[in-house]
Amino acid sequence: MEKKGAFIPVLNVSGENIPEAWEKAYLTLHEKGLYHKRDDSKEDGNPNLDSAMTIEIRNPDADPFGHRAGGSTANEDSLMDYLYEMMGAKPAHLWIKDFSDPKDMRWEYNYFASLSQWGEFLPKEQSQGSINQLDTIVEKLAKNPSTRKAQAITWDPRRDLSASHTPCLQRIHPLIVTDAEGNPSFDMQYTFRSRNVADASFGNILGLYVLGCDIRDKLEKRLGVTMPMRMVDKIDSFHVNGRTIKRYNQNVEMFKKRVENGEWKELGDRTYTREEIVEGLKYYRSLVEGKILEQTKKRFKGTDDEFDAERQRVQNIGDRIFYLLEKYAPQ
Repeated sequence: MEKKGAFIPVLNVSGENIPEAWEKAYLTLHEKGLYHKRDDSKEDGNPNLDSAMTIEIRNPDADPFGHRAGGSTANEDSLMDYLYEMMGAKPAHLWIKDFSDPKDMRWEYNYFASLSQWGEFLPKEQSQGSINQLDTIVEKLAKNPSTRKAQAITWDPRRDLSASHTPCLQRIHPLIVTDAEGNPSFDMQYTFRSRNVADASFGNILGLYVLGCDIRDKLEKRLGVTMPMRMVDKIDSFHVNGRTIKRYNQNVEMFKKRVENGEWKELGDRTYTREEIVEGLKYYRSLVEGKILEQTKKRFKGTDDEFDAERQRVQNIGDRIFYLLEKYAPQ
C-alpha cells in the first residue's frame, strides 16, 4: 500500500569548499524542496519552501571562502560581530536577559553562552549552576581521540519550551578519525533545528568553522598533531520563508547561469577568497569591538580597571580569531 502524506524531503549535498557546498544546497532546495503553508508572521501569506538537509564541506580551509550572496553575517562588520559572539566576546551575564525579571527584554541566548555555560540561564529558583561543554569536548577528545561522546548541546527545555527566542543550533559533535597509517582528521559535525537559507545560513557556517578551528587548534597542541578538517552541517528544516522567497528566487536564477551540467564552477564574481574576507574583517575590527564594549558597559558594574580587563579580553578574542584564520589558511 502506498503511504501518502506531506513530508519535507531529506536532501544532501557535498562540496569542496564552503561557498560551493552552500550554493549547491541553495539550488538543491529550489529543485527538490516542498512548498507548504505555515501559520507564521514571517510568511506574508506565501508558502514556505522546506527540506531537511545535510551539507558536507570536504575542505572548509580551502578557497574560495566567502559568498557574495550569503546574506546577513556573511561578510564585513556583521560577520566580524558574529565571530566575536561565537567566540565569547559578549559576556552572558550582561547580554542575556534575567529570566526572573519579566521586564528584561534582552536576548534569551547566544551560542557561546549556551555551549560554555549550559544550564545557567534560567529563573534563579531553577538554576543549578552551569557546565562548560566546550572545555569538556577538548578534555574528552584529548584523553580519548576516538570517543563519540564529545558533544555539546544548546537546548534547555526548562527555558526553551516557553521562550520567545530559542536556539537554532542544537548541538555540536566533533570527532577525530584516524586512518590506517595513524593520521588523524578532525570532523566538525553539528545540527540545526531550523535555518533560513536566504538569511544567516552562510554566516552560521563561517561561525561554526571558526569555533571548530578553535577546538581543532587546542587538540592539535594537546595531541602533538596536525589535522585536516571536514564540516558536516545538518539541518532539520532548511527553508525559505515568504518574506525572503523573492530574493531567494533571484539568486537561484543567477546561480543557475553559472552551473554547467550540474557542476559548480568557481567564479570570482560571486565568491570571496579568505584573504579578501580577512582584510574586510581587519577593517571593521575596531568598529565592532567598540560597539560590543559600548553595549557591555551599559550593564557593567565593576571598576575602571575591571572594565579595562574586559576590554583586553575582547581584544584577545579578536587576536584569537585572526590567528585561527591565518593558521588554517590554504597554503
